Amino acid sequence: MSMKVKTTELTGAALDYAVAVAVHGSAKFLTKPMMSEVPYVFVTTEDGRELRVSYSTRWAECGPLIGKFRIDIEHQGNDVLASIYEPLGLRDVDYFGPTELIAICRAVVACKLGNEVEIPEELLAGAA
Repeated sequence: MSMKVKTTELTGAALDYAVAVAVHGSAKFLTKPMMSEVPYVFVTTEDGRELRVSYSTRWAECGPLIGKFRIDIEHQGNDVLASIYEPLGLRDVDYFGPTELIAICRAVVACKLGNEVEIPEELLAGAA
């Protein structure tokens, strides 16, 4: 089962899953992998391989989204604002997060999927 969650509230594996869906069109996840309490999120690459992703914690995965979505990043006090002003038919969005990566991820999700997204309940339990 899945639940609708506000994009502003997404964190952890739930946020990684939403970004994967926004960027790749779909995602898979594995709960409690190899003695970890944190679910793993996977995407299928163009050559058919499954690749574990963690956009909200890894610059190597999240960083390329800055150029792809033309994201502006601005620090405002203790928060970070990620803005996408897209002339190519995507939504214009401004989204905050406690870190650059989380703000970028939320902006990408909102731009592609909207202000609320369907997240599998298993991923929400892992975020608590």
